[in-house]
Amino acid sequence: MAFVVRRVAVRSPPGDTWRAAATLAYGALPFALYVPLWRELTTRTALLIAFPVLYVWGAVAIWMALRDTPPPQTPRMRSVMLAGASLIYAAVSLTLLGAAGFAILMRLWSPIEGTMVVSLLLVVPGLPLGALAGWASLNLFMAARVAQSSRDADAPTIS
Repeated sequence: MAFVVRRVAVRSPPGDTWRAAATLAYGALPFALYVPLWRELTTRTALLIAFPVLYVWGAVAIWMALRDTPPPQTPRMRSVMLAGASLIYAAVSLTLLGAAGFAILMRLWSPIEGTMVVSLLLVVPGLPLGALAGWASLNLFMAARVAQSSRDADAPTIS
């Protein structure tokens, strides 16, 4: 997905990279919601229904992020969209960093035989991806604050 945001940033004229990142966060949200319902949604019938829906949802999100002319947004709507995406990235970051931290703690505290591979699979991708998601969350939050402050600057004042 990072290639989509990079493509938006390097096209001529450059696009709104934070909006593309936010759109991709909303596109990935159903996949995160799939995890708590794993047992119910991994039956054959559920997979036949859920997979095409998730596939189309993600494809539409990528298409929306890559569009050259996104529909105009009010500063308030932009602020809300970026803040919501910031929360999604924060949840992903906390989950990945928490899993990596838990794996490190368990390896240091009382290592269980045969869990080295699982620990490495939690730590090696979890730390960098968690840090990257946290960075994206902070930047999206700051972009939402900028959009909010520009909305406040455009608001009529009572004198």
